[in-house]
Amino acid sequence: MKRALSSLCAFALLILSSGPIAAQRSTESDLLRQLQQSSTAFAVSLDLATLYRGQGRTDDAIRMLERALNILRSEQSKPPPPLPPGVPLRIGGDIKPPRKTKNVDPIYPDSALAAQLSGAVKVEFTIDTTGKVGNVRVLQSSPPFDEAAVQAVEQWRYEPTLLNGIAVRIIATAVVRFSP
Repeated sequence: MKRALSSLCAFALLILSSGPIAAQRSTESDLLRQLQQSSTAFAVSLDLATLYRGQGRTDDAIRMLERALNILRSEQSKPPPPLPPGVPLRIGGDIKPPRKTKNVDPIYPDSALAAQLSGAVKVEFTIDTTGKVGNVRVLQSSPPFDEAAVQAVEQWRYEPTLLNGIAVRIIATAVVRFSP
């Protein structure tokens, strides 16, 4: 959108300047037909503005520039496309890591404690629209600690993750560490 706005400004300066305008490849009637197609309306509005300025029709050129600007404004005010229902999104891009509101430390397994073992378990889980954790699964195992890690993560809670003001389900990962 910023690129389109920059293009609009550049064309506006070119069209409204007093310098010569290059000859156009399309005729006015071709451009007016294309203007009816919403997918090309912005570019065609700029082409018509250039054509009108080249013909000395400054008022028509300004009208086409205003139309191009209105097209940009309407594109910016459109709501984003709906998300697929129930499909969790991965953290990244516009999806920021959520803030944990409840942490539960894992219970150190007695067998691992007796042997003075340490380790780490990497888990993947889903955070629903209320911040509740579910679908915890082990990605990288450390056998005596896997079950304790899963049980702890299932009790964690997060602030709901918002995308365009709407709470969404996300997929997150964490490493649960164990040391005696």
